[in-house]
Amino acid sequence: MTRLATAAPALVTAAAALLLAAAAAVQRALRHLRAQPSPAGHRRVVEDALWDWWITTDPMKPFEPADVAVRIDEYLAGSGFTIAPNLRKHRMPTRRTIAGAALIALLCAASATYAAARGEWWWAAMGALATALLTRECTRDLADRRRGRGAR
Repeated sequence: MTRLATAAPALVTAAAALLLAAAAAVQRALRHLRAQPSPAGHRRVVEDALWDWWITTDPMKPFEPADVAVRIDEYLAGSGFTIAPNLRKHRMPTRRTIAGAALIALLCAASATYAAARGEWWWAAMGALATALLTRECTRDLADRRRGRGAR
């Protein structure tokens, strides 16, 4: 029982690190699924919208790009498509997420040091691994913020 009580800080930080790693893996997988090219259905709808505009518009009337945009947007909306900017793709890591990961990395390092001082090498190794992974994540996020890139 005392051994479990002394390993509690390492267990808590290791669990937090594992949850963060699992969340990052799920987020990466979902982002990869969303990034897959969609089937040619949307191109066909745009083609039909342009053809509809071409057929129903008076050829003697001057070309108005704003009118074309409105007509095509209405056609797309009627077909179930919307045009919107992809804001999630370009979202940079926030300072709050970087600071949270850094705090958890510090807790992991402290618990690994505490476990090593008590001679519990398994927990010390787990804490060191969690610290290394979280530190790597923090440095990648900081580099992304510095370069103005979106999160990975």
